[in-house]
Amino acid sequence: MKTVANRTGLKPALVRAWERRYGAVVPFRTETNRRVYSESDIQRLQLLHRVTEVGHPIRLVARLSEEELTALLDPTTRRAEDLTHDVMQAMHAISDFDEKRLRHSLDEAAVALGRVAYLEQFLSPMLHAIGNSWARGTMRPAHEHFAAVAVTQQLIRLQGIHKPVHGPVMVIGTLSGQQHELGALMAAVIASDAGWDVSYCGPNLPAEEIAAFARARHASAVAISLVYPDGDLRIADSLRVLRRCLDESTALILGGRAAPSYLEMLAGTDCHHIANLPRFLTFLQTIQHSVSC
Repeated sequence: MKTVANRTGLKPALVRAWERRYGAVVPFRTETNRRVYSESDIQRLQLLHRVTEVGHPIRLVARLSEEELTALLDPTTRRAEDLTHDVMQAMHAISDFDEKRLRHSLDEAAVALGRVAYLEQFLSPMLHAIGNSWARGTMRPAHEHFAAVAVTQQLIRLQGIHKPVHGPVMVIGTLSGQQHELGALMAAVIASDAGWDVSYCGPNLPAEEIAAFARARHASAVAISLVYPDGDLRIADSLRVLRRCLDESTALILGGRAAPSYLEMLAGTDCHHIANLPRFLTFLQTIQHSVSC
């Protein structure tokens, strides 16, 4: 097992879990019940590791063939024009208030793309298109609310699909006055898939309450989504309060469209700004290793 772990980059416990729960590989068993992994088993585990790293959940890819797994790693598998078409299909469903079609579009894209690509290449452009349509007057506020409810429900489902039992704990939410929660939910999906035990505390919560939540859960990290407004003094004060109320060992992560506008105001405050979801995933993997050590 040590050799398998070294060659695949997977922890032995994870290899056994993939084998037991999903049938990812079926190693030979000796008379003493020891696992013996063939070269093809190791190569398959290496491939599965790469596929899950780009955002595909193991439960959906464990039984795929090597050819199908390789196709998932091909950047030309989903071309830009295909994604644009998929986003437009979802936009038509929103325009028609067709909940069934919208849910189908969202779920189909999530399965086809994998988590990070789905959020970055499909969901974010779709939300941007909705905002632009609302600004131009081609969509009503009702359309925006209709889409937000469907996306929120889907992200909550996705976040609950792969909820690790023994992973480090992360609390995710937004501060008082911050009603926009989709960015926080996207972060929750990414963190859950990366092996974190995520507690989502929702939007519009005072800094002291988020800190109390995190302390009660013995959280290793707290992530805050900042969408609007830019550079608000009250929000900056809330972030300082949050940092003071958290344990020193708890990482404070800031993300979202408005996050850069607070960095100068928070100079000297121990926090991490993450610019996008792929960097968030990389950062989580880095600190997860230090938390596990």
